[in-house]
Order: sequence, then structure tokens, then C-alpha cells
Amino acid sequence: MPKKRHQTHYSKPPSTPPPSLASSRIRSADNDVQTKGVNELLADLRRIGVSNNGATPGTQITSIDATLNPIPSVPPALRQVLRIPESPAPQQRSRRLVDAQGRRLPPGPPAPRSWLAQSRHAPKPLKGKGHIDSRAVRGRDFFIHQLPGVNIPERGSLLDLALSTMVADWEYQRHYNQYWLYTLPDHLRLALICYLGSYRPNGASPGDLKRLLLPPPDIEPGDESLKPGHIPNEGIHTFDMVDGFGKATDLKELSDILFPRRPAEVTPVALQESWDTPSETWSAPTLVADIRPSLLPNLTRVSLAVNPSIAHKMSWKHLLSFSSHLATVTHLSLAYWPRPTLTPNAIASMIDSPSGSIQYGGTGFYSHSLDDDWTEAILLLRRLSKNLYGLEYLDVTGCASWTEALIRSVDHDSVDWQGAWGKITELLMYWGFQTPKVDEEQTYSEFLGHIALATRVERHIIGKRSGRGRFVEVFRDTIPDA
Repeated sequence: MPKKRHQTHYSKPPSTPPPSLASSRIRSADNDVQTKGVNELLADLRRIGVSNNGATPGTQITSIDATLNPIPSVPPALRQVLRIPESPAPQQRSRRLVDAQGRRLPPGPPAPRSWLAQSRHAPKPLKGKGHIDSRAVRGRDFFIHQLPGVNIPERGSLLDLALSTMVADWEYQRHYNQYWLYTLPDHLRLALICYLGSYRPNGASPGDLKRLLLPPPDIEPGDESLKPGHIPNEGIHTFDMVDGFGKATDLKELSDILFPRRPAEVTPVALQESWDTPSETWSAPTLVADIRPSLLPNLTRVSLAVNPSIAHKMSWKHLLSFSSHLATVTHLSLAYWPRPTLTPNAIASMIDSPSGSIQYGGTGFYSHSLDDDWTEAILLLRRLSKNLYGLEYLDVTGCASWTEALIRSVDHDSVDWQGAWGKITELLMYWGFQTPKVDEEQTYSEFLGHIALATRVERHIIGKRSGRGRFVEVFRDTIPDA
């Protein structure tokens, strides 16, 4: 038979102190509890509840305590019987916050200043002046205006210090973090390109742009950014190298990076046994257009502003080729570009002919000044306008040598301000350099002439549109007070 299993339960006797060791205070409290009635005990409990809520029986409950720990209201007659303190008065409603115009502000804490500064509706004092807007070359300042939509970190901010440190140690960063630069958020990569163009002596090189815009060649296939349906660089809408454009990266190299060529597709053709044998099928030859995929599919703002010291290296031939891929661009900066010509190196070249010496290129030294010949400049601007038919913002700051071509006409050919460039509403025609002094007669007269030219350009565009197109505003300098 199985053995019986008994579970023995041990109980510890209560360790209560003997009555002789109990304190007199506890004994007196027990005697008071035994002598109090039910109503008195309930009143004591109510007072204890009030004191636990932040007030003692002898103090008045504040509105804050009543809000955090509400007490049920009791009729006045019953409050006197139960000896309950009076309920606090309701807290006064806070005043509605209004702005200077009397409009009610939204509830809650104010938005961070960084959010407000990045808004296009932010006032000028809040936006502040960009600390990479101006540079000095050979003792003379020139100013490059940022494109709308470029958010440069505020000077002294944490992001500004981080990007500045990366650019200062860029030779190490570009090799050590070459597999991680592409994974940065789009706005940080755009800001890093601006910092490279601003603080590096030669700006951003083609290799730097490839590291920031192209994934590493030996990246793992399971990466999230390479899954089907993912569009790389879809958050980059602006490309701005500040004044670093043209130093280490020219326009042709930039075009090859942003619009790489596709490898030609070779289709095998079946060989016939005899030329006399008629083919069963015949297909017409197909014309393949030179449409390159864009590395920045949502690109709408491009800044090609250059440093005036290297403006002579810019090529309008490459600009026309580059602009053929920028049909979606709405904002363009050509600040400090040289006069429009396809033969910049042949400006002073002459050739002999039976009728005498003639100019080799389309534009010479005195074509715009003495000869008043704007033919080549107008033709190139017309070709540019046909490629950039969606343009709404154009910056030609520092281009006083050729901006008169915007209103000139040769053989009924002129810049089309109604059709191709009929959407332009903002045209920047600033002098671009430090305001000359009155003592510098020649430079000061050119400065005043440029202001007058900007006024004429604005009137010309308004007259061409005749009130039926978009309103245009030409931004220009103001005459300083004497």
C-alpha cells in the first residue's frame, strides 16, 4: 500500500510585545479612539483626506491643489455640520495670447525658432543673414544670393558645428565614412555640399559628389535604399555649391554626374543566307532620343553661381547642353557668368579675308560697346529659354556686361518674355559687388547705369506681357544716400 503523505504546517506564534512594554502614547490614542463616536471618526477621516490632498485643516486649499486633487462639493448646511472647509474659488481663465495684429495665437508652446526660420513666410529679422552668403576675393566683396529653399544651419548651432568639423577633417571623413555618407538624410547631404563649396579651397570634387549622391558600388543587396520602388535622392530638390562651383568640378563633369549616359543597347540581327532572299518581316529604323536618367529626379532649383575670379572658365556651350536636361527646373542662378558666346577664347582673334580683317568669333571685345552687336548673346539666351521653359526665378547678379541683351532685339529676334520665359516672376539684377564710392567716378557711373538698366528691364517685361501674363518683379540695388 502506498504510504500516506502528511504535510505538516508550522505556524509561528504572534510576536506581540507584552502590555507592560507598550508606550503610554499608544495607550492614550487607543483610549481616545474607544471614546469617540461614529460622527467624530468620520469627521477625522475627512480632515485626513483634506490634509493628504495638500492642505491642513487650518489652511485654505489653493486653486492648484483643487485642480490636481479635486474634492467633491458639499452643500453649505451640510458642510457646517460635517466641519468641512470651504471649497476654493474657481481658477481664473488665462488671458488669450494675441499677436501684434490682435489675432489669437494657437494654443500650446511656441514653435522652435529653427522651424520658423526655415519657413518661406518668416520675416527677414528671423531668417537672419546667411554666414556663407558673402566672400571676399582680392580685397573686394562679392555676394552670392542663396536660392529659395536652401536651409543653411544657423551659425553656432549644433548642426553648424558638426558640419564644419566634418568639412575641416574631410580627407579623413571621405575615406573612413565613404560607405555612410550616402545614408545621411537628404537635407544633411545638401547642406554638406554647400559647406564643402564654401569652406574647402577647391570646393566639392566629382568624387565627393559621387560619395554623397551615389550608393557605394559594393553595397549589400539587402539594403533598404536599394529595394524595388525606392527612388534614390527623391528628397533633394535643390543643388547649390555656393561659390565652389567651377573650381574642382566644372559644368561638364557635373552634367556627367547628374545625368549619366546609358550604355548603348546592341540588338542582334539575324544574318540572311542571300541578299536576294526577301525578308519575312521588315521594321522601320527607330530614332533613339538622348534622354538620360536623372540622379536627382525631383530637382527644381539649381545654382550655377561662380566666383568672379574663375568666371572666364565658364562655357555657354556646356550650359546649353546641361540645360537640355533641366526641363523641370524653376529656379536658376547664373550669377557672375561671362558674356554669352560660344567662342570665348577667340574674342581677340581676327582672320584675313579679301575684304579685310574680320572677327573670328561671334563676339569680340567691342561688340557690345562700340559695335552695338548683340546678335550672338540674344541667340544663346533664346536657346536657353527654350530649354528652361518652366523657369520662375532667375538670378543674373554680377552680369552687368551682358544683361542688356535681355531687352535687345536683332532682326525681330529677342528674348521671349511671353512664351518660354513667361512664367518668370522674380529676376535678380543686383550689382553684385561692394557699392562704389562717389569718388570713384567711372565705377559709380557704371553702378548707376546698372540700376537704370534693371528699371528698363522691368518695364520692358511688363510691356511685353501687357497685363495678361504673370507679374514680374526685378530686384535691384538702391542708390545710397549721400
